[in-house]
Amino acid sequence: MDESPQYITSNLLAAVDIKHGWFMRYGGVSTGLFESLNGKKGSGDGDVHVLHNRGIACQKLFSAAPSEEKDLAHIIHEFKDRVLEVTSAGEFQGYDASISMSSEVVLSQTTADCGSIIISDTTGSVVALVHGSWHTLAADIICKTVAKMKVHATGELVAGIGPMICKKCYEFGPEAAELFKAHYLEPKNDTYHVDLKAIVIDQLHQSGVLKIDDVAICTKEDKRFFSHRRDGARSGRFLTLAKAK
Repeated sequence: MDESPQYITSNLLAAVDIKHGWFMRYGGVSTGLFESLNGKKGSGDGDVHVLHNRGIACQKLFSAAPSEEKDLAHIIHEFKDRVLEVTSAGEFQGYDASISMSSEVVLSQTTADCGSIIISDTTGSVVALVHGSWHTLAADIICKTVAKMKVHATGELVAGIGPMICKKCYEFGPEAAELFKAHYLEPKNDTYHVDLKAIVIDQLHQSGVLKIDDVAICTKEDKRFFSHRRDGARSGRFLTLAKAK
């Protein structure tokens, strides 16, 4: 594997000139479980490493200086339904989605099995990142984000679904029967497999976002990406970056 920073893009988002990327775990400075492009603070990796990694990702995607993170608006998830309308760079605690209308600010978040969804209008005037955990999806996070985007959009909304855990790898306890609609579940003995991606797609459709590009990568199966389910709670988190035109 090439150890330089690498990322996946959506053809649909690229077609409307949205600069974006879901970053693989390679090309950073972190070590051990966080090797090497970990984007999340507070799990045991040093903050200096994390900030350097974010700067490396910015350099790769936007040709920014390697140590420069000042243009990032990075959300720190709370697994709820709060949506941040970004007006400046910084770190923002307690948000599971962010929206920007500025080409001067880069939206940033980290995940390691949950959905990482990028939504934009076709003019590139507004872009959003959404953290699609089962908790946030239960709170209709996508629908709430899209509703806020529509106030600012000047074109049709389109979406890209980044690497996330697939149905066959996402096993849940018996409580799944109380938490999810039956058509998202596949029983397995006393547990269930949950189709989290189907919930993401359904919420996009319910919100009127009909053009969707799925990169079709399972984080647990594909070792190029961090995975909580594969590597444990202290694994790293991979970065998603995007900005409006």
